[in-house]
Amino acid sequence: MTPITTEDALKTALDGILNNRLVLIAGAGLSMADPSNLPNAAKIAADAKAEYDSRYGGIKPPLPSGIEDQAEMFFQAKELGVYLKEFVDQDVFAAQPNAGHVAVADLLLSHGLQAAVTTNVDILIETAGQGLMGQVFTGIEGHAVAAAPGGTAPMLKIHGCWLQEREHTVWAPGQLTEPPVEGRIATSATWLQSALLDKDLLVVGYSTDWDYLNQVIAQTLGAVAPAAVLLVDPSPTADFEAKAPDLAALAERAEKGSHHLQASGADFLDALR
Repeated sequence: MTPITTEDALKTALDGILNNRLVLIAGAGLSMADPSNLPNAAKIAADAKAEYDSRYGGIKPPLPSGIEDQAEMFFQAKELGVYLKEFVDQDVFAAQPNAGHVAVADLLLSHGLQAAVTTNVDILIETAGQGLMGQVFTGIEGHAVAAAPGGTAPMLKIHGCWLQEREHTVWAPGQLTEPPVEGRIATSATWLQSALLDKDLLVVGYSTDWDYLNQVIAQTLGAVAPAAVLLVDPSPTADFEAKAPDLAALAERAEKGSHHLQASGADFLDALR
């Protein structure tokens, strides 16, 4: 990936919009920007551990400290739903949309974006759309987004949705190879190969804090062949390539090249809007 200035990045993204080629890939970092400030995985795990240990301290072994290990423990016990209901705050993903969410909603509703893919389970983009008097069409697997009404730019939520099928949102690695998540990943990968073919990809909000969830990115985007990739991320290019090898590989497959703007994704989306 080669560096790019903000001015040139905006021109590149606008060109994709005007030529009906721009597709967004948004990660958890988008929802961590002000004023949304959604907690990272470490905070959710720490709160879950405190609640669990206060209930069972001295009776059961302490809960692991990492969210991946916590979720996997409950998943293997066939009790992931218990973990999500009892130890994860039910309002953890409730917040005010930020400027990035509003921009994504506006660009989807106006068809500036052809589609969006998000790893977030929150509904802040959908909430932002309602604030704009529009309904963002979402689906949690390929068949659902493929059935979007004509003229609609859909959003695929590849880790599931806190509002739709909460108990089947992706939290544990073991879910990736068992129904219903395994099937959702397969249909999503098929849809993405077609939806992203020869499209310009705008990638924002990547977060290593939810690292195990990024396995889904590798599985769903592994065969995608975009025309161009514009990455917006605060990290230096070398650091991003090291922390996100799958997305870096995706950028390398772009026939027309890839660029990196070292900036906030939410700020860039707001400027693009």
